[in-house]
Amino acid sequence: MVEFNGIIASSTKYRIEKNRMRPVAWILLIFIVFNIIFISISWPINSEDETIILVFTIILFIIDILIFIWPFKFNTAEWLVNVKIESNFIEYSPPLSVELRTIPLEKIKKVIDEGDCYHIIYAEYSNSIICQKDLLVQGTLEEFEEIFKDKLVRKIKVKSDKTK
Repeated sequence: MVEFNGIIASSTKYRIEKNRMRPVAWILLIFIVFNIIFISISWPINSEDETIILVFTIILFIIDILIFIWPFKFNTAEWLVNVKIESNFIEYSPPLSVELRTIPLEKIKKVIDEGDCYHIIYAEYSNSIICQKDLLVQGTLEEFEEIFKDKLVRKIKVKSDKTK
């Protein structure tokens, strides 16, 4: 049995929340581009209506920029994680919930190793189980990786060495 128990680090939580917001930002960006094209084509027709659309587009653009680059704080509540991995199922309680859930190992699609944590994906990325490596209380990381050896994907960040 492998068990992770504790509070998720704020850096991990921030990265997860940021990744969940990215699709929203892209959708807004596409909407903004279409609005700009529409405004530039139809501007001389009725300037009062297009001015309202332009103001709306500028507001959406500011929101989009904030989602992409602004380092605002997301949910400030602590994410308590309790994950127990047995030979044929995972028992866990999601962050911000006390409800205990059980998932058979056959339903796991993949496990992403991000260096400091694992994401056990059973439906989609937003429905993943977070296992922060330094919260391991029982078992070893080698045992964990052996359980998911066929589904483990390592996400390696390459740092460029800029020397002049």
